[in-house]
Amino acid sequence: MLFRCIKSEIIKLKRSGIVPVLIIIPLIAVFMGTGNYYMNIGVLQNKWYSLWTQVSLFYSYFFFPASIALICSYLCKLEHENSNWNKILAAPIKRRNIIISKLVSATILICFLQIMVAIFYIIGGKIVGLDSNIPKELIQWISLGAVTGISVAAVQLFISMNVKNFAVPVGISVCLSILGLRFVMAEMAFSIPYSLVIYSMSALKPGGFGGDVIAKILITAFLFTVIFALIENIILKRKDV
Repeated sequence: MLFRCIKSEIIKLKRSGIVPVLIIIPLIAVFMGTGNYYMNIGVLQNKWYSLWTQVSLFYSYFFFPASIALICSYLCKLEHENSNWNKILAAPIKRRNIIISKLVSATILICFLQIMVAIFYIIGGKIVGLDSNIPKELIQWISLGAVTGISVAAVQLFISMNVKNFAVPVGISVCLSILGLRFVMAEMAFSIPYSLVIYSMSALKPGGFGGDVIAKILITAFLFTVIFALIENIILKRKDV
């Protein structure tokens, strides 16, 4: 039943036309970051690492969380129409399967987003003439960003499941991203998923993390994801049919 739920969610996303949007969004973020790097190339002399600070400045602060919010809003849009929540909850489907299927679908698109931003980052670097080796930390930045992005998706699914308006969850994600940046600046990056994303993608200080920090990031992201998934499960169980 779980796999059928996941398949249903993926079909829904294919029909939504969201994939082209998820290509354009990281492209815009990288374009803005690369442009900012090029205009300040005399000051930003750490080549690929400096370029990453500029790309992630736009991407992890705003575009990435907003994209995740957009994905989650799409995943819940159909359910909010024509009392479809009632039909789904009346069906012989376990509540946790509904949540897991949406989270898995969001995870697939989050990974897609991360692959796109990595590709565009490399292309952007080549365009501005960076001929040194691409940072080996790129895989770490992208991978940790994907994992922490899943914890953001858990929060956004919680919001989107309970807010019928399509745009409101996206606006909330922007506000939470601003709050997340404040937490990072205050060295409290592990406080909420939105600050964890910024920190894990090395937006403020590019470089690799040690094994202990990576473990802490992964455990914290996992806990955030599980906590919000459990809350969603409880709410769905109590939801009137």
